[in-house]
Amino acid sequence: MTAEQIVGLSIYASGALIFSVAAVLALGAAMEAEGRLRRLMVPALYALILLYNCIAPILSGRDLYALGQFASPSGASKWVLRLVLLALLTICVARLSAAAFCRENRGAGGGGLLVAFGLFFLTNTVLSSALGTHPEFRHEHYYVLFLFAAVYASRTQDPETSIRFAKVGLLIFLAASCAVSVVAPELTIERPYHSWIPGVNIRFWGLESHANSMAPVALVYLLLSIHQPFERRWLQRLGLLIGVAVLALAQSKTTWAAAAITVPLLYMLRSGTWGLAGFSVFALGILGACALLVLPALGVSVEEFLESREGHEAATLTGRDLLWALAVQEWKHNPLFGYGPTMWNDAYRMQIGLDHAVSAHNQFLQSLSVSGAMGLIGLLVYLGALLLYAINARRGSRGLSVALLIVVLVRCVTETPLALGGGFLSGAFVTQLLLFHIALAHGHSVVRVARPATSLITAWRAS
Repeated sequence: MTAEQIVGLSIYASGALIFSVAAVLALGAAMEAEGRLRRLMVPALYALILLYNCIAPILSGRDLYALGQFASPSGASKWVLRLVLLALLTICVARLSAAAFCRENRGAGGGGLLVAFGLFFLTNTVLSSALGTHPEFRHEHYYVLFLFAAVYASRTQDPETSIRFAKVGLLIFLAASCAVSVVAPELTIERPYHSWIPGVNIRFWGLESHANSMAPVALVYLLLSIHQPFERRWLQRLGLLIGVAVLALAQSKTTWAAAAITVPLLYMLRSGTWGLAGFSVFALGILGACALLVLPALGVSVEEFLESREGHEAATLTGRDLLWALAVQEWKHNPLFGYGPTMWNDAYRMQIGLDHAVSAHNQFLQSLSVSGAMGLIGLLVYLGALLLYAINARRGSRGLSVALLIVVLVRCVTETPLALGGGFLSGAFVTQLLLFHIALAHGHSVVRVARPATSLITAWRAS
């Protein structure tokens, strides 16, 4: 070996040693924190994800005034991502270790939902990475397993603390997005935008990756604030005002539809009037059908509307029909396992000539195109399990589980709210993880055996 090779090997070995020592020290500190703050470990996961969401776009930078010019992640943002991932994984390992040594989950159910998620992950990530048309292994795709496992290990804990952390984190995220709009509007506001709101020519992206991702964040915050209002009235009212304003200015039609269903439905479910809730949802559909019949009588032609720009966008779902056709086309090349995890990445978008085609814009076609028929089966099984557990948890969560599930299901039509790729640290992932958490914690088989969580230190002493 040459002197340069020896020096290089020494540097790598020293770096690996330092990293290993740091990891051990971090895990030890997390275990100590777990012993003192065991009920805050899982709630901290939501806070960390939302904190990263606030910081990352500011560090990366982007110019929404010139669409298509998105800056690549900077060195600072990459290091922030690594630190956040390290903190998340450390918390998860500490929580899993504590749950493994203690008996807080003895006799608790919820295994069915975990198995369904495992099947979803297996078919949509593992198999497509190995057997897709363009296979590729990406280690960052597997980090989500630790977070879902940590939530499952904490299913006998009261989820209200996690809801409170998520609610406060979402409010801070919304407020930070509004504050940045004043200082650096090019980071958060798209203009000019052909708006559906008269007199408004902007679209609010906030600190999310897109306006279609920002609107669901505002809606989920509104649902959480209805479920668990702030004690200070001024803060509650301010939060509702910010949430409604962001939801409106983000101009996501899919999220507007979800809000029209979930907000009244949540109020009805909290009052226990299932019949009235069902009637309200049914009435919304009747009003929409009546509008199509009444508008021509008032001089508004449906044909003329469809010929307009707004009508064309509504008929084609803002060009999503082209992406859906591409998804089906790629699925036909490998019906069982799909294209693979690299579909919709930068190289693929350059190949098809669509810079903003970051997904199939439909969760079912996303799974079908990326993971084939196996991925679609795994998705349907997971959604079926979520449906059963969410309905089962409706009384314990006072309707919140059903409301969050509807948000996810409605978004599945035009977006990919269950995506678990490398960029999983997002508001959509917080919604999915929170729904998984609430559906588990309020399940009948879990509630019957719920008991105070035991720390790792206490469990070790008891043994």
